[in-house]
Amino acid sequence: PEDEQEQVIETAVADTPVVTADTLYLVEQVDLNKGTVTEREETVPVMYIGLNREELLEALSAYDKNPPLSEQEQGFETVELTSFSADRVVVCKYYKEKVPRGFYLMVADHFIVVYEEDRNTLYMNTDILLSLLPESLQTEIMEGKYVASEEELYLFWNPIRARREYLTMERKIAVIGGGASGMMAAIQAAYCSAAVTVYEKNDRVGKKLLSTGNGRCNFSNEAMGPQFYHGGTKLVEPVLARFGTAWTKTFFSSLGMRIKDRAGYLYPASDQASTVLDLLRYELDRKQITVHTKAAVQKLSFDRGKRKFQIIQSGKAAEYDAVILCCGGCAAPNTGSDGSGFRLAKDFGHRIISPVPALAGMRCKEKFYRQAAGVRCDAGLTLCVAGEQICEERGELQLTDYGLSGIPAFQISGLAARALWEQKSVMVRVSFLPDFDEAACQAFFEKRLLERGDMPMDIFLTGVVNKKISQTLLKLAGIRESERADAVPAAAFANLLQLYCGLETEVTAVNSFEKAQVCAGGVDCSEVTETLMSKKQPGLYFAGELLDVDGLCGGYNLQWAWSSGAMAGRAAARE
Repeated sequence: PEDEQEQVIETAVADTPVVTADTLYLVEQVDLNKGTVTEREETVPVMYIGLNREELLEALSAYDKNPPLSEQEQGFETVELTSFSADRVVVCKYYKEKVPRGFYLMVADHFIVVYEEDRNTLYMNTDILLSLLPESLQTEIMEGKYVASEEELYLFWNPIRARREYLTMERKIAVIGGGASGMMAAIQAAYCSAAVTVYEKNDRVGKKLLSTGNGRCNFSNEAMGPQFYHGGTKLVEPVLARFGTAWTKTFFSSLGMRIKDRAGYLYPASDQASTVLDLLRYELDRKQITVHTKAAVQKLSFDRGKRKFQIIQSGKAAEYDAVILCCGGCAAPNTGSDGSGFRLAKDFGHRIISPVPALAGMRCKEKFYRQAAGVRCDAGLTLCVAGEQICEERGELQLTDYGLSGIPAFQISGLAARALWEQKSVMVRVSFLPDFDEAACQAFFEKRLLERGDMPMDIFLTGVVNKKISQTLLKLAGIRESERADAVPAAAFANLLQLYCGLETEVTAVNSFEKAQVCAGGVDCSEVTETLMSKKQPGLYFAGELLDVDGLCGGYNLQWAWSSGAMAGRAAARE
């Protein structure tokens, strides 16, 4: 609150060297051509913006080796401060490539900022600032929800001093796998000053990303939480709390992407998955991240003497301080997800929850589906395993010649596949009248009998559901289409109603990995920390589908890729 800001700042200044200002702006957009920044529905003039991470490290190195003459020769005046006051502090995402003459390059506890003397304004880069903050504050700041308390304001600046050694040390990180989670992990690690190398076995990164959302890329969802995931959901919660939907929207918006919201399902405004991939590729280039394609990793090991990871690829060895495995699972192997990451994880003693296909069609025992193949309808599905009801889903069901497909079938397919792998019986109850319970269904048909009982059954049922479905159910109930509705025996009519409200079908298989969208199973999440680091090998991280986490349809699996990639990337660069 404005009436408390001055007191909070004064208290903090008394306790610790800090950079203070009358106002702190969190910048959402910058237009360098117009010289403006947008700050929460407010535009203020700006001429120059602070250093990026590479410039900070370069300047810091120059200061350490040759202070302060080398910078004076470049036209800068260097001063050392313990505290500093400006009229405004602007936290910026973008920056000018070079700082012009007349600005001061300041070292405040070895944290480099840019000060515009004429405007009495201090500029800092968001990537730098956020990497120095306590992790609990980063998400709030990115989402514009941060309100400073006296204790938090102290912590806000304290890491500047604590991370002196970290700022001058560049960690080498390898990311194995250039999919959605791998690209995000690489970018976030680079934001934290790491030197990042990506190894991708395909001829280009992000191949699988292009097929998501039927090529439109449903990249996230406004309804987000661990309840939309299966597997290691205890791990999902803290990761989503740090890097959730709001953070993801902010990240892609900062790259220049407009976002379209369809009832909570988020897409790029272009409706093209290539937009998401292109922006990630551009950011990989901008952060000077090395990307090796057609580069399958043959071996990954850890040298305890050197305390380095060693990667063998094409017979060549390279050493890294940390490694992030983002190799994907087994789904859609034509895109490169062949399960090779599980082998690398096993080499470090990790338990692999047996992978099974998920978000796939389910094959059923009965042969009657061929009569209604191709029909799409609103339906409710209830999954029962070994006679116990497990879950319910509703949506547009697609009947195929082999059984059930479409969104509601996809949502329960992973659980069905796991049960079948465990050799348990799997049954699905299909309601073609999902708005009715049994009593409402009974009342609906009784009323219809009073009004249309003299009609033959094919006409009597016209308009209830798709005609092919009604024809199929009539055959299953043993009722002729030409039979008058009011002449159908009560037992047969009751059987028909039961089929409309709860057709029971036995699932014998779930479609193979070749036709599945994701893989359920993977690295046991109980063997991974909340920052996604291996409990068995410090410095080894996991992200994406390689972990035993799979989400429902609707952008949840891509959100897990972004969230886990960001968590692993930042942690690998710091821990």
